[in-house]
Amino acid sequence: MIIRWNYIYDEMKIRKLTNTEMCKRLGISRDTWHKYKNNQSDISLRKFYELMKILDLDFYSIVKETELSKPKTEKEKILKSVIDKAVSTDFKDYFK
Repeated sequence: MIIRWNYIYDEMKIRKLTNTEMCKRLGISRDTWHKYKNNQSDISLRKFYELMKILDLDFYSIVKETELSKPKTEKEKILKSVIDKAVSTDFKDYFK
């Protein structure tokens, strides 16, 4: 899955949220935030969900169309199924 970090940054600017403020809201360091944005580290599902809520965005607006839109392997099919289920329930089943 490829996250559209430029889109997230644009949405942060619209809401006048700085990187520092976003880090505080997510409970992470600026170094971790920098690593997420530069694809040096994977963001956890929970932090990704929190990010979506802070910016009031939906999953598919943040994630680029990738090979998961047309899964070929069994692993891709399973991953797409899990993501679709999580999105359809607004991640409620994952954060009880």
